[in-house]
Amino acid sequence: MDEELRHCKSIQKLNVEYNDLTYKSLVSIQGVLDRNTAQWEADAVPRLSTEIEQLDLKQKELYLTQEEMDNERRQAKEKTDHLLRRKEEGRHNADRFLRDKEDLLEKLAEADSLCRDAQESKHTDVDAHLAAQENMRLKREQITRRTDMEREKREKMLRDTEKLRKQLRASLEAEAAELRHLQDEIEKIEFERDSTRYDA
Repeated sequence: MDEELRHCKSIQKLNVEYNDLTYKSLVSIQGVLDRNTAQWEADAVPRLSTEIEQLDLKQKELYLTQEEMDNERRQAKEKTDHLLRRKEEGRHNADRFLRDKEDLLEKLAEADSLCRDAQESKHTDVDAHLAAQENMRLKREQITRRTDMEREKREKMLRDTEKLRKQLRASLEAEAAELRHLQDEIEKIEFERDSTRYDA
């Protein structure tokens, strides 16, 4: 047993109360334990320095991870703000389309009114009447074409708005998954750091 203890440098305490050992063996065992304790204390500075360096590395990794997360959050916010602005622009354009449509309908009503007035005031002049009627027809066609174009623009805006809404939802879901992944990595690093501290 003495021989084994002499080659074992990690044991610092040993309970031999219930062992039948000679005084010489007890003195030898105590000497080995004292030697191991002294060596352990002598190695404390380099050992703790190594542990501190490892903790510093872990801390730097944690800071870098936190900084990456902050950057990704800022990018996600910028992307979200951009999509929200696009959505607001789409809503604004849709409102403007409705107002333009109402204005065109009012102008169309005015044109119809003018046409009726022209027909009533110039019923004796057939040529003038036909000319005014043709002019009103052309205006009506022009207004109809503009109305159709505005309707197509509005429908395209609605499709683009829906597409942006889906992109925003997908982006938020992807960012949430990435944040969860990063949080898991941080918890893993903190667990390893706590385990190292506990072992120390």
